Amino acid sequence: MKLNPLCMLVVATVALLGCEHDCYEVEIRPDGDGFERKITGWRQGGQNDAEIMSLKPEALARIAAIYPKRETSPDSTEQTFSGRFLGETPGDLGGAGRLVRYQSPLGDCWSYIERFRGNDDLESQLAEKRKAADRLADLLVGWATAELGGEPGFADLKKFLDLNLRQDLKNLGLYFWTVNAAETITLEKEDLNEQLWSRIGLYLCERGYFEIRDLPRLLRFDYDGLASHFQRLIARRMGVPDGSPIPDKLRFIADKTKLEASFNAFLASTDEYKRQLAKWEKEAELKPDAEKPKPSVVFEELLGKVLSDMTFVTPDSLGVKLYAARKPYSTNGDWDEKISAVAWSSKIESNESPASHFYATWSEPNEDFQKRHFGGVVLEGKSLGEYVFWYCSLAPAEAAEWDRFIAGLLPDADWRSAVKGFRFSFDPQPDAAEPSKPAASLADRPRSLLVKDEEGE
Repeated sequence: MKLNPLCMLVVATVALLGCEHDCYEVEIRPDGDGFERKITGWRQGGQNDAEIMSLKPEALARIAAIYPKRETSPDSTEQTFSGRFLGETPGDLGGAGRLVRYQSPLGDCWSYIERFRGNDDLESQLAEKRKAADRLADLLVGWATAELGGEPGFADLKKFLDLNLRQDLKNLGLYFWTVNAAETITLEKEDLNEQLWSRIGLYLCERGYFEIRDLPRLLRFDYDGLASHFQRLIARRMGVPDGSPIPDKLRFIADKTKLEASFNAFLASTDEYKRQLAKWEKEAELKPDAEKPKPSVVFEELLGKVLSDMTFVTPDSLGVKLYAARKPYSTNGDWDEKISAVAWSSKIESNESPASHFYATWSEPNEDFQKRHFGGVVLEGKSLGEYVFWYCSLAPAEAAEWDRFIAGLLPDADWRSAVKGFRFSFDPQPDAAEPSKPAASLADRPRSLLVKDEEGE
């Protein structure tokens, strides 16, 4: 995703947890009715993202349980596994997919589609985001009440947090979800994302969170500047005119240590943190070195759910290569002629984010068969793919009758006229009221492909 100033501001106002992430490369080679699949994984992070490490044991164990062959030594930093699969892609990284071969005497068609992680239950995603936004608003109302409950103008601030901010969080969640979803389904996504970010910026300006002219100052990423901005924003919501001094009760916001201590103390009292603590205490029995969760994790997880792809863990990276005998006539990947493969690259998020979908469809003509009966290759690419799909829809008796007809065609005969005149034995007869009007035939679709491609009709 391209980060414009507004996006950078959002990132700057929250604490990032870290930049370590997993990296995966997947190679897929169709083979007969199945496919060979190889996956290589490692972990990357550190300064400038330059440190290479092994995957965490749980990630390695999950992959090793799926793939029958380990191609690297156990002590290698980059681990590679391989295996052969039929039809359904393995859930090695989370997700689902298919690689299917459709066959016909004139040639075959391959269709690949795969979702990596993500969640295609869109309504559930949005419901979870609304639920997280509500809880986030509840926490902010509770914290504000603990700190400012007795202050003049607090009733106005509470109303703003409880109504306006709550609704704004839900709308922002939907905007961010839209940006993320657009990246997974749109090839020309930069312009679309810029439009969406512009709408988000105007939305926040209209509701008084900042003005566009404030961005240069805020984008210094200086805590004092951000704190001053939010102090004034809160004071304004409490009815304090912009020219008046900041109330004493709001001065703790300018001290980062005091602000974090106050917020963490409040979060430590929540049910969410108590559950996190109980989980840690239970896991600590098996993992004594497990780090005790900070209260801030409650806020970070909720905010991550609201803002979709703006979660505060660096997403994993994925590269996929699908080797194909011919260039796909339908794909959202990039064709590399030198290696005869389709390539994709993507950031893959958690299972709560919109999914990354990859697809490719290509056909492989049976050149010998077509030359034997038509004198040359008359169907390839998309036309052959459409023909194969039609052929695979036939019942056994229908396919047998069509096969007998095709087997009788010879290149030195007038096979085009034969194709034009062919009708299945079960095709309906012409309407007696309109004898000159040809009746529909099951052969109409292949006829249009064979004759159109050969004669350019």
